[in-house]
Amino acid sequence: MPTYVTFLMTVHDADEYEKYKAGAGPLALKYGAKYLTRGQPIQMLEGEDYSGRLVILEYPNRKAFDDFYNSEEYAPIKAIRQACSTSHYMMVQDTE
Repeated sequence: MPTYVTFLMTVHDADEYEKYKAGAGPLALKYGAKYLTRGQPIQMLEGEDYSGRLVILEYPNRKAFDDFYNSEEYAPIKAIRQACSTSHYMMVQDTE
């Protein structure tokens, strides 16, 4: 079953975030991820305004996501994201 990952993030250091994107993007693709959206303007329909970034990825299954997220390759890249942004990082599996 597909697994979806959603980031809501506020970037505090744009230069460092570019380093994160340069490392995380190709690595996520290596683990089978497909970007569904990343960084496009958000139109709030309800709730409080949100001006941060929204990124949604689809992984082929939970194992592929877990392998990516827990990999030694991602650990230093994840540390960059954690240092340069405030994030809500969510994962959900498809129900079908």
